[in-house]
This record gives sequence, structure tokens and C-alpha cells, in this order.
Amino acid sequence: ISFCCALFCLIYFSFSSNFWYKISELLCHYGKYSQAVTLLEKTYPLINSNYQNFYAKKIIKLYIRKKEFQKAIHAYEYFISNNQLDILKRSISINPKVDKGNIYYDLSYLYFRNNNIDKAILNIKKSINLKLTANSDYVIEDYILLSYIYLKENKFSEVENLLTKINTLIKAIQDPIIKEENEFKALLLESEFYLKTKNYQLAKEKANLLFIKIPTKTLPLKTSFSNFQNYYTIKILKQIAQIEIEENNFLVAETQVLKTKTLIKETYGEKSPEYLCALNAYLNIEKALNKNTNNIEFTLNSLSNELKLFEDSTNSNKIDLFCNE
Repeated sequence: ISFCCALFCLIYFSFSSNFWYKISELLCHYGKYSQAVTLLEKTYPLINSNYQNFYAKKIIKLYIRKKEFQKAIHAYEYFISNNQLDILKRSISINPKVDKGNIYYDLSYLYFRNNNIDKAILNIKKSINLKLTANSDYVIEDYILLSYIYLKENKFSEVENLLTKINTLIKAIQDPIIKEENEFKALLLESEFYLKTKNYQLAKEKANLLFIKIPTKTLPLKTSFSNFQNYYTIKILKQIAQIEIEENNFLVAETQVLKTKTLIKETYGEKSPEYLCALNAYLNIEKALNKNTNNIEFTLNSLSNELKLFEDSTNSNKIDLFCNE
């Protein structure tokens, strides 16, 4: 009898654990991210231990999607201090040093998004050191993130040095999938560098080159080819719109944001936070045009700020995009 009871309990808790996880996914589908994370937080202590890793990963993803970066950082720090690194590992394992480096990379990104630059730099350097000792091409993405951190601090000479290093490393890559992915990222970074240094012509040239640099040799996990192409096109349109905004070309920027909004609706649906954010950006431009003023608080950065964590296409287990609900 005791064996039967134990078996029944095991089946019941396994079923209920999966059940609540599926309910959370359904809530996310309808844009109810706050309800989804609350549900997972409340059921986490009660579920079968075999499911707790899945729940923890999902909770962290939802913190990120809701822009609750401090909560995500706290979760990362907790699992690192308790040596529960499996929860934080990306979907595709490379080798132990690179896997651990990727955890510090992701933590650095969260600190960067949370405007804690010192800790962002500290963690990205940990990742760089691990990947250099592993002689891994994945160190390039670390240098790219470090470049964006330095750009935010207006450390342009450091970024120039990193760009030289990045492009040298890319030339030496043998794997065509990793090579074309990094070529795209490096070109986007160059466009952003010229935008920040107010060389708008070069920023625009680099941004337009991105259309012929969209990676074609790999697909994101669980993503159709059209969505894959859309993902990169959204990044390009967003970059071009930002350049036009800086040059006060609001009519041109409006066209780019309208294209972005339409593409996001097609790719992620009009209930998605990404679409709502794009709509907000579009309305801001409309407001600026109607008032005939250049005093605009533009929110394209909220729309997709680097879209970095969407990159399940390469090796991440993190959430796709950022935006407020």
C-alpha cells in the first residue's frame, strides 16, 4: 500500500508540476506575465524537485521579460553562490569553461541593463578570461558586449581598440555559422559606434550593409525561417530609425518604425510586449510630427535594446526580447 501511495504521489506531483508550468506558458501567450511569474513563484516550493530547475529558469526569464533586472540578478547571484550552475546554463553546452563564462556573460548583461556598469565590466571580464583559456571563438561576443558597455560610458578609444580586435578574431573563425553571426554583430556595433560619435553618414552606411549580412546558415531554436529573418530585419530597421532620429529626420524615422511595428506584429503578435513597445515608439514619433517639434522622448531602445537575449539561435536559454507589459 505504501508503495502504491508513493507511486500515486509521484504521478500526481509530476502531473501537477507540469500542469502549472503549462498554465504559466498559457498566461504568457496572452501577455499575462505578472500572473505567470506569481504562479510559478508560489508553486515552486511545492513541486517535484525534478521540475524545480525548469521552474527556476522560467521565473528568471519572466523577470527579464518584465524588466525586473534586479530580481534576475538576485536569482543569478543566489544560484552561483550555491553552485547550482546547471539552472543558469544555456541550452547548448560548449565546454565547462565556456559554459561558466556564458553565465558570467549573461549576468554582466543584466547588470548592464540595470545600469550597474562596474559589475557589468567585472563579470564580462570573468567571462573573457574563461573563454580565452578555453581558446574559444565565443569570446568575441564578450568583446562586443564590453564594447556596448564602453559606448554607454563614452569610452570611444576603448571601443575602437575592441573593434580592431573583434574584426581580427572574426577573420580567423573557421566555423561558417559562428563567423556570419559575429560579422553581423560586429557590423551592427560599428554602426552604433558611428551613431554615438555622431558620424551619421558612416552609421547609416554600416546599417544598410547589415541587410546583406543577415545570417543564413543557422536557425533559432523553435523558430521559423521567416521569424528568423524578421528578427534580424527588426534590429536593422531599429538601428536606421535611431540614426534618422538623431539627424531629426522624423518623417524617415516614422517610416522605419512603422515597418518595424508591422514586422513585430507579424512575428510576435499584437498581444506581445514587443509590439506594444513598437507601437509606443511609433506614437511618440507621431506626437513629435504633429507638434512639429524635435523635442521627442524616443523609446526605440525599449523596443528591442540590442535584442540580445533573443539569441536562442546561437546558444542562449534566455528570453527573447525586452519591453514593458
